[in-house]
Amino acid sequence: MTQPGRPAVLFSGATGQIGRGVVDLLLDADVPVRALTRSADASTLPANVDVVTGDLTVPESLDEALDGVDAAAYGAAETAVVDERDVAAVAALALWRDGHAGGDYVLTGPEPLSQAEQVGIIGEVLHRQIPFEELSPEEFRRVTQASWPAPVVDMLLTAWSATIGTPALVTTTVRDILGIQPRSFRQWVTDNQAAFTLR
Repeated sequence: MTQPGRPAVLFSGATGQIGRGVVDLLLDADVPVRALTRSADASTLPANVDVVTGDLTVPESLDEALDGVDAAAYGAAETAVVDERDVAAVAALALWRDGHAGGDYVLTGPEPLSQAEQVGIIGEVLHRQIPFEELSPEEFRRVTQASWPAPVVDMLLTAWSATIGTPALVTTTVRDILGIQPRSFRQWVTDNQAAFTLR
């Protein structure tokens, strides 16, 4: 259960990669955490996290989750070049430190990188040549049709098309809030080399 007398932070997505990082940072700051999950399985969360079940699409299921809560974060915010540890750190700080209520933050990594450049960096870190083959929109739809919803594929293709010829947005939000430079994509690849190992 959460600590008596202190409002808890309700967190949806606490079992995800970014979400779990936010939970750990909040606990390190002695902030009570309540995790909202669709099932009662809390095996991946620390014992001192108050786990409640509920569904964001079913408002009446959230009464228990919202009791005694004064803040709520979604761990689904993603970008190609921002490190999930930086996202987690900003989210955790914004949830418990005064002055961030209602804030609307755009988080990015320190440098704009095309997808081809990202693949190149992965190859450099792994010390091997990785070919980059660009698919046509039709080919991309064909290879993803069995696993990705069509509206998601259309959204991605539209977003990617809109960036052609336009410099990527780079913000200073991570540095402004945390007081440190955001981790680079190269650093992320270096720290996660095992994830790229073929099994």
